[in-house]
Amino acid sequence: MPSDRVEIELFTGFYDKKGNKIYEGDILYSFEGCSEDEAFKYKVVFKEGAFYLVECGDDGEEWDEDLLSEFCLEELEIVGNIHENAELLNENKPS
Repeated sequence: MPSDRVEIELFTGFYDKKGNKIYEGDILYSFEGCSEDEAFKYKVVFKEGAFYLVECGDDGEEWDEDLLSEFCLEELEIVGNIHENAELLNENKPS
């Protein structure tokens, strides 16, 4: 596979609600505590020896961050990653 750039992502050890492995750099929606047409948007980051979810606004602004292990995994869904789908960080949440 020819490529000028290869991104290596760390596996977090966790899986989303569909059984997909969650990696550093993934973009996730969380539906916990939301109505049917709402979701919180997060990106996965690795810092200080742990994986965190950083909440992202529709304008790309970053807000709160919490340990990934504190989330209900059955409410998380991978929708892309920051390398191939960075535009998702600037889009409205699913409706």
